[in-house]
Amino acid sequence: MALEQQDGTKTTTHTAVEKRAPYPTDCSDSQLELIPDAGCMQVSYFYLPELRSTLQAQRVRKALLPFAEKLLEHHIDIHTRHVTLYHQHSIDEVTKVLQQLGLGVELQQTLSHFEPLDLQIPQPTPELDSALPPSALERYFKTLQQWAVAVLGKLKQWLNHLNKKQDS
Repeated sequence: MALEQQDGTKTTTHTAVEKRAPYPTDCSDSQLELIPDAGCMQVSYFYLPELRSTLQAQRVRKALLPFAEKLLEHHIDIHTRHVTLYHQHSIDEVTKVLQQLGLGVELQQTLSHFEPLDLQIPQPTPELDSALPPSALERYFKTLQQWAVAVLGKLKQWLNHLNKKQDS
């Protein structure tokens, strides 16, 4: 989510988008272009126990506007009363400004952030039977069935012959 003013216009564009080389087509289409070239993006989680309305969420957004160049993305969840900030550099100034809002802001943790990539899972190779067209497959099984019937018939004849020898 880009930082926006109340009238909905974007206040900044990210220069990282313009500098990045294109990603391979198998990468996720999320915010990969915003990840810095150095690969040291971080995510910080804040808990705001007094965040209860959309008006207060707008106050938080307005407080984040001056830091639009530092923040790559943000997410405000009113229901869980959490704010998530994606950034590259230290955000001590941002933390101080958020604490001045009077919403009981607590920085829970800051972690290194890694964007997951879509994995290409190879398809299993088709077996011999499934590679054949249906008519060829039917002929294959019919021939196999005829062979099995002939072998079992000969086996039955041989067993009958052995039984006659033992009776005599």
